[in-house]
Amino acid sequence: MRRVELGALLLDGVGGAANLDDGRDWLEKAAAQSEPYARYRLGMLYLEGRGYERNVGTAVKLFQQAAEGGDREARYRLALLHGTGNGVEKSDEKALAWLRKSADQGLPEAEFLLSAIYSTGQYGVQRDDRQAVRWMRRAAVQGYADAEFSLGLAYAEGRGVKKDAQEAYGWMLRASRRGHGPAIAYVKEIQSLREKKRQPRD
Repeated sequence: MRRVELGALLLDGVGGAANLDDGRDWLEKAAAQSEPYARYRLGMLYLEGRGYERNVGTAVKLFQQAAEGGDREARYRLALLHGTGNGVEKSDEKALAWLRKSADQGLPEAEFLLSAIYSTGQYGVQRDDRQAVRWMRRAAVQGYADAEFSLGLAYAEGRGVKKDAQEAYGWMLRASRRGHGPAIAYVKEIQSLREKKRQPRD
């Protein structure tokens, strides 16, 4: 097993109790060998103040190294930081550039956020419901509940896609099975309406 994988498993407590100190040590060894994901995970520890004193500057430096090394989660994190100006220059252009790179690598969170940007026309992007649905679907097929719910809404409203009640219900049902609250409420309402239609009239 590679150092970065062992470090991540120990940090997350996969297969046993979490061990922050040992996990961090293995990640540091992997980061010293320029492993992008290890640098990303160490950056998160600095950002959250876990195992280290909180240091946003150090976190950003590690994220930058990891992102330039191709890590999609680091690219997503940099997009969020540039979007808020937390520890870095606030820049819609940089936030969008990093977000696109992460989404292009298939990170569901990045795909869904890019979808939301197209839905609302933020970050200097022209609103485009079809593009929004495209990215939404990419996240939804990976089982990202918020995207499944949003895709269901898009079909229910005919926004960016042809209106389709069956597709809407199907995506809502998928999201509800993952415990998505609004999707659960939507599915219950549809089931209630269907039940009323089946009841014989006096």
